[in-house]
Amino acid sequence: MLYRIMKNKKKNENISTEEKVEQLVENVNTQKREEIKERLMFVKYFQEVLEKVRDKKENKTAKNENLKEQLILEFLDDKEMTTIAADKKIYN
Repeated sequence: MLYRIMKNKKKNENISTEEKVEQLVENVNTQKREEIKERLMFVKYFQEVLEKVRDKKENKTAKNENLKEQLILEFLDDKEMTTIAADKKIYN
């Protein structure tokens, strides 16, 4: 272990300041890329979750509307339905 540290230290001593700066910049860029990648993955996952929730809500709303229509059809006779349809045409 100590041998590796000394070896790396010697390598670093032989490197010019410009090269050291370039290495640091490259390391920072790599870290930033990784951070950005993690953030993008989180955003993608979050979007998928939101879409699933929205789809479930839309499906639930559609099912409720269908149930309401079915209940109305069961309890109203043809004459009442005709009156309701005429009222809808007047208001729309």
